[in-house]
Amino acid sequence: MPNYLLLGTCGAGAFADFPHEGARTVSHMLWDARTPVKLPADSQQFDAIIVAMTQRYIIDDAGDKGNDLLFHRLHAQDQLVTMRDTAYGLISEQVEHLATHFAGRPVFFLAFLEQNFNARGLLLPNYTLENPAYFMRQLNEHMERATAAFENAHFIDLNQIANWIGNGRINDHLLNATFHGNYLSNWDYEFDRERAVKPTPAAELFNSDDSVRAFKIMFWKTIENALSIIRRENTVKLIIIDLDDTLWRGIAAEDDLEPHQRIEGWALGFAEALLYFKNRGGLLAISSKNDAQKTLENMHRIYGWRITPHDFASVKIGWNRKSDGVAEILKEINVLPENTVFIDDNPREVDDVLAAFPGIRTLGFDHYLWRSKILLDPAFQVPHVSEESRNRTALAQQSIKRREEKAAIPHDEWLQSLQLVAKIDVISGEEHPKFKRAFELLNKTNQFNTTGKRWDNSEIAALFQRGGCLISISVADKSIDNGLTGVAVIDGASIEQAVLSCRVFGLGIENMLTHAALEKILSDHDSATARLTDTGKNFSCHDHFKQYGFDHTDAGWVTKVVGIKPAWIQLA
Repeated sequence: MPNYLLLGTCGAGAFADFPHEGARTVSHMLWDARTPVKLPADSQQFDAIIVAMTQRYIIDDAGDKGNDLLFHRLHAQDQLVTMRDTAYGLISEQVEHLATHFAGRPVFFLAFLEQNFNARGLLLPNYTLENPAYFMRQLNEHMERATAAFENAHFIDLNQIANWIGNGRINDHLLNATFHGNYLSNWDYEFDRERAVKPTPAAELFNSDDSVRAFKIMFWKTIENALSIIRRENTVKLIIIDLDDTLWRGIAAEDDLEPHQRIEGWALGFAEALLYFKNRGGLLAISSKNDAQKTLENMHRIYGWRITPHDFASVKIGWNRKSDGVAEILKEINVLPENTVFIDDNPREVDDVLAAFPGIRTLGFDHYLWRSKILLDPAFQVPHVSEESRNRTALAQQSIKRREEKAAIPHDEWLQSLQLVAKIDVISGEEHPKFKRAFELLNKTNQFNTTGKRWDNSEIAALFQRGGCLISISVADKSIDNGLTGVAVIDGASIEQAVLSCRVFGLGIENMLTHAALEKILSDHDSATARLTDTGKNFSCHDHFKQYGFDHTDAGWVTKVVGIKPAWIQLA
């Protein structure tokens, strides 16, 4: 049951008071983004902190304090720019203060609600600072930029949720002043009951109750999805798809549909969703029962250059069972079935794959849902996109090519031919430029992962504070830069954990990483220990410390020597 700290005024209180049937606990601390507040020193009790700055106070403090309507007296561009830039500074100050105070915990900063109309007039310019909706949009854009500077800070755009449900039935901008920026309710109805003509309650007048309730439900779902993405829960790393009636409509070899008839509608939307997944760092593969050459020709005829076989890390087209194709793909790419989704329009093929790989996930046969699942489900998403993520398909393809070359020549000769170059970095703080990628690799790797532990920001911050560090290794070969592919966690005289990307298995990179970790430890200690835990998924590293020369004792794996680094790997 997640435990949240919610910072904000009455708008935030609306979320805190929302019935949630024991699914979460919420502690609401009143805070208006302008006065000092005594923040809890111990953030460990909270799974996340949610921050709702008060829109009207940011605007007020950026202008003439005490005049909520000053904005509407400013018409000169330089005056509006000054107010906007002052507001930028106030937002940055609060983001830095809170992200730093709660270092180690996810901090979600909520966007200001934006009007969905130009209050100046229908035909007056929209994209000018005089339009309060555009002015507020710029403040939100700045808040997103400000949060990006902190590893633990994240921007949640409430306007996406409001627009999904219906901003006009959620935002109080038809009732309150422009920058009040709150949710429609009957909070002030009690003050107006005695009017000569009894008024209709605002929520009833604007028919907002159901919309606001749906907004709050979706708000909490968004927060919980974001937390799931940060924690890398149930991550999908690979999508394997069929082609006929999956990537396109119909059977390409048997009917005479024109290309536009095959892809217009859901098919083009699905193909685009696959590319979004790929751009996040996910891998794509094809397993199709068909004639390979003819099918690839049909794919080009249907899609042209919109999506091509080069977008797929592995392509298996032939007449073998689908499960055989999936098995080859999983072996080539080195991804576990539970991190894979299989999509096929034929229930028999899905049953065949599920029988061979019970842990694999499949999407339902309603193809109208495929796109939204890939785009919106947190299992398909990542908290950050690194340069390594963008290049993951090319890296996987190169890894497959290396294995093919390996089979053709003696192993030692093949290793030398790769011209491997490694760079070692010692990461002792979150400000290190390679920290984000190292942290990502540490928390998503399953197969070569000596303990399987998942780290949160607070644990890493504590490690750094007591003098621990991360040793990272980045690897390039004659064909491609693989980027950062290995991390060792050093705490005192112990290698607490070591992880390695599957795309560099078998190259000796794990030995180079261990060598660097031992050099670091044994420069200050007489011996080093290493932790190894069987997770049920990490069989690829079970023998690593033994093969490197560690002795197994009651205290774990122990060594007093650095060992010999692989001769075929050069250090940058």
